[in-house]
Amino acid sequence: MDEDCKSIKVSGTYDTFKWFGYSAPMSKDSHKKALEALLSSKNTSSEIYFGYIGAGLIKEANCNYQSKGLMYENDMVYSIYHSI
Repeated sequence: MDEDCKSIKVSGTYDTFKWFGYSAPMSKDSHKKALEALLSSKNTSSEIYFGYIGAGLIKEANCNYQSKGLMYENDMVYSIYHSI
């Protein structure tokens, strides 16, 4: 991550075609749960662990990143971009 960023912007969509053959850990259900957890964290001003696996975030510009899917496990959200 960019050390000078106090926050980052992550955008993207769930890539259905990319994750079609995965039964776990990537799924539409897990992606939806991750989005719900992030929204709940925002609405309650509570912290949540957000990380990435491998090259899970692709940098588009300073402090802006692209994701191809989110995974929710053990109350943590992970971004994934390439196959895992």
